[in-house]
Amino acid sequence: TMRIAEAFLAVAIASLVVRKGNAAHWVILGLASAVVGLFVCLKFEPEFLYAGTESYLLSSHLVGLLYCGLLLAWLLPPANSPAYNYLVVAAAVVLVVTPVGSNNGLFNSVYGYWLALPLCLARLFEIGAVTLAGRDFGSRQILSLVKGLAFGALVSVSLWHSSQFSYRDDNRSSAWGTVDSPKLRGIFMGRELARDLSALLKESPKYVKQGDFVLAYNEIPGYHYLTDTIPYMYSSWPRGLADPDKRRLLEKAQSQRQGGLPVAVRRVMDDKARKRHIPIEEFIVAKGYKVAWKNEAFEILLPPQIAQPSTN
Repeated sequence: TMRIAEAFLAVAIASLVVRKGNAAHWVILGLASAVVGLFVCLKFEPEFLYAGTESYLLSSHLVGLLYCGLLLAWLLPPANSPAYNYLVVAAAVVLVVTPVGSNNGLFNSVYGYWLALPLCLARLFEIGAVTLAGRDFGSRQILSLVKGLAFGALVSVSLWHSSQFSYRDDNRSSAWGTVDSPKLRGIFMGRELARDLSALLKESPKYVKQGDFVLAYNEIPGYHYLTDTIPYMYSSWPRGLADPDKRRLLEKAQSQRQGGLPVAVRRVMDDKARKRHIPIEEFIVAKGYKVAWKNEAFEILLPPQIAQPSTN
């Protein structure tokens, strides 16, 4: 589905750059693509509907609205503003580039709204009439209603998403917990996560020191930053690696990393998380790692050759 959408987007951008093609045709193609894409997602990609669906759907629709708004802004630029289209292109580039490298696709464009959104809103209220294929599109009353609905949709969805969305944590309205770390000064999170992370950072010096190799996995890349440690697998985000790459890097680390097997730190895992880290879990079991410390969110595991620190 994403590949089809990318192809349509590439053709549309190419047509706009050379200033060829009928605007009405592109509007029809865009609407048809949106309908087909949604049908394919719901019919053949059922995992699209999971916990947090409302956030994903609303954000995805907002991305689509912003793309449509930027396309309209390009096709109907304001008079006497030769630099205007450069701003439109910059906003589109931010939307496209922001999610690159993430497995969440265009959903991560939420972090790139903030140039396209005000640009679309400003241009929306400057448009007095719309002509497509030589015909006027609706009366001024209908156009005013459409502008009002679009304005309300863009603003309300943006405010809702900003107030609710946080990464792997409680929503923002309840994120008032803090961690006693100079590197996290001014950073707020859910109180339970802040409590568990504080406990992990307090316990970590018993097992690791600055410059140590650590096998930290299950989506805790920030652990290396907070403890000044080095990723044992050459990546602080092993989830992004395919299983063969995980196994290859584990073998490479065993042959190249000095000092034997590392301390392992992981976020407490459910069955879904274990499936994403099967090679690492197999490595942990094969090497005889044991849990040395844990709380509700994190675990520290030691290989047999590293002794449990004294509790005295």
